[in-house]
Amino acid sequence: MTSHVSDRSLLEIVEHIYAASCDSTQWDDVAAKCQRLFPGSAFSLHVSLGGAGFDPLPAAAGWDPHFVRRYREEYYKINPFPAVVSKIPEGSVVRASQLVTRAWLDRQQFYHEWLKPSRNFTHGSIITLFRKRGGLTRLSYAIPEQQAHLEPGTAEILCRVGPHFRRALEIAHRLGGSTAREAALTTLLEQINDYAIAVDSQGRVLFANQKAIAALRIGDVIKELPSRGLTFVEHSSQEAFSRTFQACLSMFERASTTTFTVPIHNGEQRIVHVLPLRLASSAAVLGHNYAVALVLMGEALSLPPEDSLRKVFGLSNREAAVVLRIGRGATPRETAKDLCVSLPTVRNQLAAGMLKLGVHRRAELVGLIAQLTPRIELRG
Repeated sequence: MTSHVSDRSLLEIVEHIYAASCDSTQWDDVAAKCQRLFPGSAFSLHVSLGGAGFDPLPAAAGWDPHFVRRYREEYYKINPFPAVVSKIPEGSVVRASQLVTRAWLDRQQFYHEWLKPSRNFTHGSIITLFRKRGGLTRLSYAIPEQQAHLEPGTAEILCRVGPHFRRALEIAHRLGGSTAREAALTTLLEQINDYAIAVDSQGRVLFANQKAIAALRIGDVIKELPSRGLTFVEHSSQEAFSRTFQACLSMFERASTTTFTVPIHNGEQRIVHVLPLRLASSAAVLGHNYAVALVLMGEALSLPPEDSLRKVFGLSNREAAVVLRIGRGATPRETAKDLCVSLPTVRNQLAAGMLKLGVHRRAELVGLIAQLTPRIELRG
């Protein structure tokens, strides 16, 4: 079966795809246009991080917002499709009915708890755009069982628009455009009360909140140099930053936090923390420069609230609650009783949270929570 989509409609979508390469806020509109080609379907642009266990949907249309929220909070963890899709060569389009059997689908918890309740999605088509550093960027159509006849048409459309999506995403990153995840990081920085700067592996400033931007412009404590990136004006502070930043990079997989103080005026000091951003490496899926650390400078210290762990590291609400309790010394059994859940549930959520934090042993988690003391308290 060939697609009923006219060349004119397809051309309008392609033009919108390239417009989005210069304005990342338009990706949701592009997704909506693609979804409207096949009423009843759901269209998604995915960025999957196999190593971090994270599978966000930067742009999607046709999904019930309630189910999208549940997916982002919990169900991405049991989605079996990223592992299956990882075997598809870049640029190849595969129909879901050819990729997996119905018997396989019926064995999946993800199908019974998420796909089936959402609209009984059993068919669809998928194209892999990028496969880099253990991650995938892909497009997909999900199709309800009663509309299985749409599958060949969606596969044809992905064949036609897939190369344009790939080139547009490459253009977006050459132009320095933000991905949805980078936009989310920028939003997060604006909510942090202290000075907050995201830097790449060379120390170059990628994002900063308004408070930090003002400090960089004044240049009496911190500034940005073309050859050195983020620089502390006071010599000993710069040496401390260089040491801690390199230590942060060398201990990246353990997600350790390094700390030092910097003098300002009237003998006052600011406390500086360098916090690895393990999940920020999602940007590497598309092969461009990405933030590896968050530099925070503030006056006070406090244990990070659950909301900070959720927004900075991508933990769900329950994972953050479990991680903080265990990190403060509670046992899994005490945590299960406190949260009114089963012990296996606590263990599963602890494992998922530790994976996102980049720690592998309970002792590392306790040490990390003890070190994660910068004030990342969010407004409102």
